Order: sequence, then structure tokens, then C-alpha cells
Amino acid sequence: MKPLKLFAFFILFFGTVSYTVAQDSTLYKVKIERYKSMQRSGRGLLIAGGTTVAVGAITSGIGWGVVPQENSDDMAYTIGYIGVGVAVAGIFLMVPGIILNSVGKNKVREYQIRLNDLRPSFYYTPQHAGFTLTYRF
Repeated sequence: MKPLKLFAFFILFFGTVSYTVAQDSTLYKVKIERYKSMQRSGRGLLIAGGTTVAVGAITSGIGWGVVPQENSDDMAYTIGYIGVGVAVAGIFLMVPGIILNSVGKNKVREYQIRLNDLRPSFYYTPQHAGFTLTYRF
């Protein structure tokens, strides 16, 4: 009877530990997907902002490159100022794109390392006794 109880204890022990590891690995996988989405959003904003800055720079160059004639209106200068406004708007798109992309990339790397280093172990101290998950450093 004693070997049967011991066998049941080991089955329960390893079942509980593997369930906890699976639960934490699922949590890390969800976080990795969320931060990958953040990284993709940042990359999209970065591309859109860069394109907008380029269009604004070209537009302002075209607008200010034209020498106005004596009896002409100042439409060329207006186009130049519009180009500057578009370029500034592009900069305001690029800044959050850079931030989101870099934060997403770092968090994906961090949770990928945590997921790879997830190991079950037995934890026993006078304050706590039981099972825990430890990280390998």
C-alpha cells in the first residue's frame, strides 16, 4: 500500500507542477503576442511618419524653390508652408512610433527569455513551504 501512496503523491506533485508551468507559459505567450502587436503598431507609425516627413520636405522644397514673379500671388510660398506643416505632422507620428517599437521589442525579448527559463522547483523556507517556479540566471 505504501508504494501506491508514494506513486499517487508523485503523480499529484508532477501534475500540479506541470499545470503551474503550463499556466505561466500561457501567460507569457499572451504577453509576447501583446507586445509584438505594440511593436508592429510602432513600426507602422514609424513608416507613416517617415513617409509624411519626406512628402512634406519635397512639398516645401517645391513651394519655396519657385521664384515668384512680380504680379503673381504667393501660392508658391503657401505650398512651402503647407509642406513644413506636413513634415511637422510626420515628426509627431514618428516619435510615438519609435517609442512603441522600442518598448515592444524590449518586452518581447524579456518575456521570451522568461519563457525559455521557466523551470519548476521545490521551495521550502520557514515562512513558505510548497511549490514554486524559479528562473535560471
